[in-house]
Amino acid sequence: TTPLTVNELTPFGFSIPQNKIVVFRIFATWCPYCKDDFAEIGKRFKSGQWTEDNVHVIFMNYKNRADDQATFDQFLSNKLPNFGIPKDAIQLTYVDKTYK
Repeated sequence: TTPLTVNELTPFGFSIPQNKIVVFRIFATWCPYCKDDFAEIGKRFKSGQWTEDNVHVIFMNYKNRADDQATFDQFLSNKLPNFGIPKDAIQLTYVDKTYK
């Protein structure tokens, strides 16, 4: 794990909630490990271990060999809802440049 500061996340348009644990993930829509991570996060919400009141999740997707704005949008519409992560507990963004 690498700690991040609020200053590192706000340039991407994220608003960091006060008094919540913030989980940050960079992901790719095609990555099987990322999908496992989404499933694990969803499981924690479904079990009540995490709630919208105490945990906020931030997901960031960078342009890569298989991801662009269209694949990101398709993932949001067709795949993300299946993981059971409450909409009010997440922020997502697509970054139209490669990760450096």
